[in-house]
Amino acid sequence: MAAFLGIDLGTTYSVVAYVNQENIPQTIPNLNGGYITPSVVFLDPGGPIVGDEAKEKMASGEGDTVAFFKRHMGDLHYVFTHGEKQYTPVDLSALVLSYLKESAEKFLHEKVTYAVVTVPAYFNNLQRTATMRAAEKAGLQILSIINEPTAAALAYGLRPVSGSQTLMIYDLGGGTFDVSIVRMTPDEQHVLSTDGDFHLGGKDWDDRIFSFLEAEFEMEFGFSPVDDDYHALLSKAEEVKKSLSVRNSVEVRVSSQGKSGQYRISQVQFENLTQDLLERTQQLCENALTGAGLLWTKIDHVLLVGGSTRMPMISRWIVMETGQKPLKTINPDEAVALGAAIQAAADMAAMNSKDTPMALLGRKKTFDVISHSLGLIAVSEDGTKYINKVLIPKNRPVPTGETQPYQLYRGPWEKNKRLEVYLTQGESDDPSDCAFLGKYAFSGFSENSFGKISLDITYTFDRNGVVHVSAVDQQTKLPLELTLEPLPDDVPFRFGLPPSSSDSGIPQPYNTHSGQQEIIGALKDRFGNAKGNEYDLARDGSFRGAKIAVLHLYTGEGFDFHLPGEALEEKGFKIKRWVSPPPIKEFEDTLAHSCQLWVISSNNVLLSRDHQRAIRRFFEEGKGLYIWGDNEPYFADANLLLQLLFRTEMSGNLPGDQTVPICPEGGQVGLARHMVTTGIERLYEGITIASIHPVDDLKPLIYGTSRNLVAMVYEKDGKRAIVDGGFTRLFHKWDTAGTARYVKNAAAWLANYERWGAGLLATG
Repeated sequence: MAAFLGIDLGTTYSVVAYVNQENIPQTIPNLNGGYITPSVVFLDPGGPIVGDEAKEKMASGEGDTVAFFKRHMGDLHYVFTHGEKQYTPVDLSALVLSYLKESAEKFLHEKVTYAVVTVPAYFNNLQRTATMRAAEKAGLQILSIINEPTAAALAYGLRPVSGSQTLMIYDLGGGTFDVSIVRMTPDEQHVLSTDGDFHLGGKDWDDRIFSFLEAEFEMEFGFSPVDDDYHALLSKAEEVKKSLSVRNSVEVRVSSQGKSGQYRISQVQFENLTQDLLERTQQLCENALTGAGLLWTKIDHVLLVGGSTRMPMISRWIVMETGQKPLKTINPDEAVALGAAIQAAADMAAMNSKDTPMALLGRKKTFDVISHSLGLIAVSEDGTKYINKVLIPKNRPVPTGETQPYQLYRGPWEKNKRLEVYLTQGESDDPSDCAFLGKYAFSGFSENSFGKISLDITYTFDRNGVVHVSAVDQQTKLPLELTLEPLPDDVPFRFGLPPSSSDSGIPQPYNTHSGQQEIIGALKDRFGNAKGNEYDLARDGSFRGAKIAVLHLYTGEGFDFHLPGEALEEKGFKIKRWVSPPPIKEFEDTLAHSCQLWVISSNNVLLSRDHQRAIRRFFEEGKGLYIWGDNEPYFADANLLLQLLFRTEMSGNLPGDQTVPICPEGGQVGLARHMVTTGIERLYEGITIASIHPVDDLKPLIYGTSRNLVAMVYEKDGKRAIVDGGFTRLFHKWDTAGTARYVKNAAAWLANYERWGAGLLATG
């Protein structure tokens, strides 16, 4: 029988385990002899390197290293670029899985074929199927996908249980948090409910220490150590977190550019810095209890899983809630992998039609639940809006299914009539708050089927939590053809519009000629640009609800922002504008609900270190950033951000006040061909302008008439930014050439709907 594995594919660390000849699950060492493997990939010219060596290179700032890519599983637009090659989260996860497979084969002295791979309980269908693709790409045949808390409960359940117990599995890993309520008997374990957040984990605690150390160093020396080595400080922050799990305080040395500072952080300080993160896990625990219909008094034990649960604040809170210490009977780093190995043994036994040997170990039959409701897009009863109609609610046991009747009308002239269904996962009535699984198109109706056609569509979750859909014609009893198609470009935006508008084809976010400068057949203005908003990059109203935050730090010489403000509102954007840096809490709260930030620089530095850190976090999250400067000295804050993010700056006081055409191949004056320059054949460059010093990561957008780089774009690793040294274009000679279109195009491109989809819509 081929060897089989249980694999905990973690955000920060991964573990592989198997069941030995004595029917005991045990972890397998990696190629370096360690039992936990950093989920880090170093993209070496000689080939990718995974694990401990990759993490060391990341800490030293050497080369291209990638970490935390599990947080992007299921994101079709996240790509990490290395040279000419691009890596998706599936590709990167496959590299980690291949390394674990190789480690196991060396340890077991045989080829490994089968595996059970774990996922966060709160992973949706897109994330689960992405994980399965990664395993297949690594040469593994998936026996099943199992939720991480459920796997941990399996490992715990090997110990004898008398009577019935109700457990809370509190799973805080490096990048994700899950909580499950499990009822355990001597023979079975039933998951009653689950909740979680796949963007909440130990890394978020690390980031708070990171920000603390950075702020202390900046206060002492006047510059950020991050400019020198971001990853080194991040690694140091992780080590501090681990030390504070066993010590009351830690002293840390931070060095950069020949300066060195010594800083102390206490456990109390650390807990104050991260109180809100702990509260987020507490709220999710409450949600899980509500989903199970239980109170804290009905929880017999809390089982801690994941390395981050070693933080004393976690245990202390659990004692306060339950009156008893949490269970620490199994290694929190290894519990998930051990449980996965137990499940793999059972799956292999079932596949070979043999009695499972795991009965000797006290393995329990497991019943899990779905973590997200399955729904479809429907029209509200009053016909005024689209809603997410829940078909199968979360926390229903898997496998499960639901059959829904549908009716549609087919006229005799409609030979190719089909039914299109948009499926979602999420609990909200608002489609924008849900994940879209895809467009499910049914066809293959009988040629004689006309008039009212009745269908039965069946939706199911398999034991892996993966969605399957099928349909049967009620009249013929024959199955229909199903095609799973990519989501159209106007999803989810079409579902934010009234049904009548969307049904008539209004509007998609981008116009059909996006990326084209010359619009053939269009009427032109006196500068040669196509006339009419229909030739902008985005359609009017297509970004309804998306918010732009504007730090309008230069307000002189008649610059009141109403011209660009009105232009942006045409596309549906809401504007939140400050003429001086707001209180940091207000600023951060606004950024949390904004798709992009514009910073219009003044002649003096106005941004505090807190504002700078908030902007950098915003950009690193992948939200759009527009940095505006102008002629010297009106680029003070612009240069601060350019140095912080891109290691470049603006300079100069160059003559402008001209219009520039499309730049010919190899030319040094004019506009680059880009989404931002859609529908623009000539553009006003600004009165007097700055020049941007070129760097590899910034690509030319506008060359001024002085042959200087007036504007550049950043488009890498799913992040977007524009840097522009001619902000007078925003209010001076607005009608001269293309400025309004340029502003609207820039906002539409920076919104990055290709990556964020429904996440563009403001919630506050």
